Amino acid sequence: MTDKAGVAALRLTVNNVLGIETADIKFGPAGEVTIFGGDNGEGKTSLFDAFRAAIAGMSGMSDMAKKPIRDGAESGSVEVTLDGDTLASGPWIVRRTFTKGGASRVTITNSDGAKYPSAQAMLNRFIGSLTLDPLAFMRLTGKAQIDALLDVVDVGIDLDENADARALASHNRTLVNRDVKALNAQLDGMPNPGDDVPDEEVDIGGLLLDIDSASRHNSENDECRRDYRNAACVVDVGAKECVAAESAVADAERALAAAKQILSDANGFAATDRRALTGAKAAADKCVDIDTAALTARVTEAGQVNVKVRQNQALAEKRREAIAAAGESDALTSEITMLDSEKRAALAATDFPVPGMGLDDNGITFGGIPLSLRSSAERLKISLALAIAQSPELRVVLIRDGSLLDKKSMATVAAMAEEHGIGIWVERVGDADEGAVIMAAGRVRGAEEATDAD
Repeated sequence: MTDKAGVAALRLTVNNVLGIETADIKFGPAGEVTIFGGDNGEGKTSLFDAFRAAIAGMSGMSDMAKKPIRDGAESGSVEVTLDGDTLASGPWIVRRTFTKGGASRVTITNSDGAKYPSAQAMLNRFIGSLTLDPLAFMRLTGKAQIDALLDVVDVGIDLDENADARALASHNRTLVNRDVKALNAQLDGMPNPGDDVPDEEVDIGGLLLDIDSASRHNSENDECRRDYRNAACVVDVGAKECVAAESAVADAERALAAAKQILSDANGFAATDRRALTGAKAAADKCVDIDTAALTARVTEAGQVNVKVRQNQALAEKRREAIAAAGESDALTSEITMLDSEKRAALAATDFPVPGMGLDDNGITFGGIPLSLRSSAERLKISLALAIAQSPELRVVLIRDGSLLDKKSMATVAAMAEEHGIGIWVERVGDADEGAVIMAAGRVRGAEEATDAD
């Protein structure tokens, strides 16, 4: 049994799987580190892959689907003995067998021979525990590291959707701000006639009708004046005829009577003409011309006013457009602020497996500082904590490339295994580690000697 909640691996037995001919390994209490040593190509990685395959099936190791069985063998098998407080009536033995062609079969039985129903369904609870290698996690950067963390931690929102929505709003705000800038530049270049210009254009057509009416009136006045001048000419002619008649009287007595008659008639005509002249003069005196120049000036002035009216209207429309664009930009800024707040709130409420851990757009942080800038010791602790958090039931963490860990780092691994009550398996090249399980030619070195001694 483990001393922490969850399930521990008590034993691993592998026969004719990948590079393993035979291996039977018993593990100590939960909270210990097991080192798998040996030269490259001797079976260390095959042990890890075989364990993963027992739990996850043929997808558990990279080469399993192509050739799970060791060369020269007809079949292969992996057995893992599991026990823990979440498995009643244990310990249970997970046995997965492989046949040529890549097929596999899994059973789970206990010491009494009872079979666990829906074997793979139960094992699927443990698959997540096998996906995070702490050292591999340390080498990840940026988005890949964030994705690995989110497999362990639930932040309550889809950060990719949040980032996409923010990027779209930011892009749209950039476009709108470009429009705002262009509209303001147009406003700066537009004439501004001022506020004393009327809202509507002056009716120039009406003014032109007034000019036409005034012109007709003035033409009638001109006709009246011509009548007066004609009457004056007629009077002048009559006066000359009187003089001629008087002269004729003096020269021709014989025509005196006729001349007198002519004189009398001429005097009558002259009197009538003088009366007409008086009337025409009175009418002419009453004539008052309308000043069309003033009306023409008003038309010119109205045209200038109308230009300003149109300029003010264009200016007002452009201002409305600029205000609307600025409002749209403000709305997008509010949307971006909301998305940022939503993300901050979600991250603040997230129960990260390591106190002080956080996320920003570039990756994982610790104490507000990018994880990549932390010391290797801090990064190792954080990576181990994540792997342990991803193993809430199956209390096993696998570390490949363990040769990269120095003595101090190995001590950190051992301390965290003991603190969290979890078995940590470390793959290291060579045979210098005390108590290591050394693999040689697909077997555990020393196993045959131990068997013979028994």
